[in-house]
Amino acid sequence: MLGSILQIALLLAIAFWLGLFYEAVGILMASALYRRYSGGAHCTAYYRCTLTSLITFLPLAYLTQFLLPYNNLLTVCSAGLVVLTIAWLKVPVDNPTNPITDPMRRQVLRKKSFIMAVLLWFLAITLLFVYPLGSVAIMMGLLWQSITLTTPGHIYMSAWDNIFLHIEKTIRKGDYYAQQS
Repeated sequence: MLGSILQIALLLAIAFWLGLFYEAVGILMASALYRRYSGGAHCTAYYRCTLTSLITFLPLAYLTQFLLPYNNLLTVCSAGLVVLTIAWLKVPVDNPTNPITDPMRRQVLRKKSFIMAVLLWFLAITLLFVYPLGSVAIMMGLLWQSITLTTPGHIYMSAWDNIFLHIEKTIRKGDYYAQQS
């Protein structure tokens, strides 16, 4: 829990510094609420998750600003249909370290995931008319979380995880050689 709070604080601090705070809050809120029940791709280490989150959420926050002029009811409804289709087909997605073995729990998570996706989608539709930036940010968070439920999302997360693992090994190898000299 403490690690998650630190990760969120770091992400939001950098987003604030970049002028992307509200976008990041909306994306983070929507994806975290949906992810709570849907599952999705994971990194294998905490720091890799933090770095991957920064590399992912900050550009998404920027993209939210870029997409704001194109935000309309058709766009939000189309994005919502994509999210709900992926939810219907994929959730819940197991975490390899904590697989869902109980069929009843799987059904409960499936229903909660779908309900959460629908509630956030309706919130995005409502905000469309009063706070368009919030609407885009919520849909961006839902779409991102939906991607992490699919094979391309798993490949993306795994790629960053492996890149950071390679960097870590390279640094450690350098430390080993430095100690031998």
